[in-house]
Amino acid sequence: MSEILLIQPPTPTPNRVHTKDSTLSAPPIALGYLASLLIESGYDVDIVDMEILDMGGEEIFQLIAKERPRLVGLSTTTLTYKNALRVAAIVKELNQETVTVLGGPHVTFTAEEALSYPQIDFVIRGEGEKSLLALTRFALEGYGNVTDVGGLSFTNTDSKVVHNPRQGFICYLDSLPFPTRHLFPLHLYSAPGLIITGRGCEGRCIFCAARGISGGRYRFRSVDNVIKEIEVMVSLLGFKFFFFGDDTFTADAKRTRAFCQALQKSDFKINWICETRADTVDRATLQAMVDAGCKIVQFGVESGSQKVLDMINKGIKIANLRKAVKTALDVGLSPTCSFMIPHPNDNWETIKETKALMKELQSTGVRMAVALTTPFPGTYLANHLADFGMKIVCDDTDKYNFSTPILETKTFDTWDIREIYFDMVMLCLHNPKPSLRPTSQKSEIETNN
Repeated sequence: MSEILLIQPPTPTPNRVHTKDSTLSAPPIALGYLASLLIESGYDVDIVDMEILDMGGEEIFQLIAKERPRLVGLSTTTLTYKNALRVAAIVKELNQETVTVLGGPHVTFTAEEALSYPQIDFVIRGEGEKSLLALTRFALEGYGNVTDVGGLSFTNTDSKVVHNPRQGFICYLDSLPFPTRHLFPLHLYSAPGLIITGRGCEGRCIFCAARGISGGRYRFRSVDNVIKEIEVMVSLLGFKFFFFGDDTFTADAKRTRAFCQALQKSDFKINWICETRADTVDRATLQAMVDAGCKIVQFGVESGSQKVLDMINKGIKIANLRKAVKTALDVGLSPTCSFMIPHPNDNWETIKETKALMKELQSTGVRMAVALTTPFPGTYLANHLADFGMKIVCDDTDKYNFSTPILETKTFDTWDIREIYFDMVMLCLHNPKPSLRPTSQKSEIETNN
């Protein structure tokens, strides 16, 4: 019997087949952080990743009936939100006294709507470690007061939704214990060596919710702390391949080079990949990364039109992107460039520019990835759709999968968007390997960097 179950709901079918076949699968590492903190505080915790275990309703019903948890926490992205509600309903069907908690990117911005469902007791908004620990102490031990739990939303005895003030961000990330990886079926993931070395983002991209979730400035773990985690994973788990899943791993070039130097001085013989931006790398940094075992970097490009990039606040110049990609190739890295369509001011000419840039980069050996722009809750885009002349044509969150058109622009209807997307996907099919976009545990930037 597990006192607490932390559950990663599955993506809705038929998306599950696509995500497993076309992208890296990585553990939902946020649940690993939550579990480690709870275990450190004396609680009995287990993690269930329904996605990787290919579990459906009957399987999770049987598991919950067997474990009889006192508290169930469910992590939600927009795409997994409805399945999280379904699992919570199963929990309450089995035992009305079991406490249900939703957390994650989607409900951080839609807490009131989530609490309209009777199977949901609490919602945690934003960074969850401190909030979940405080809530667990209150719910299971009667310690403290529910109104004092930072970042918590709930319905009070007067049937009114209460939103406690946001929990302060964890500034000293080294204070967190390493994620509890032994609770994951690591052998099932194609990229089990996921590590997060920092949180937050200073970018202002209109399609990204990272600032709203993790803050508008970077918070980094120390180099020594990250090296120690790698040492544990190499020595205890035998890992040789790592994915550094920060929104922008190279946000601080000096720190990146210091990390690479420390990795070179260690006895580890590992390979790794990361995500980056064209404006945060130079030759010295990229060379240091190669020397330390980096093999693949992903650049978020989004568009081949400078006018579009400026409008979406991407903060990069196409000339600098070309230079960064060329330098990456020159030093021996394998770049992947990811694009999005349609942007608010996209038209047939800007789409032509984007396709031209994709072909140009691909001709040099760069892999391509493309996704449909999706207005996720918490993004500037979602809050200003009408201002951009855009409208939602499908509000089913099960369709928020980067490949189903859910909006129209002032220039393109859904048929146009399908045609453009199909053309770009066909370009990407010439890639020697599939996109390396991970399927789980990104703060809901939910798109590219």
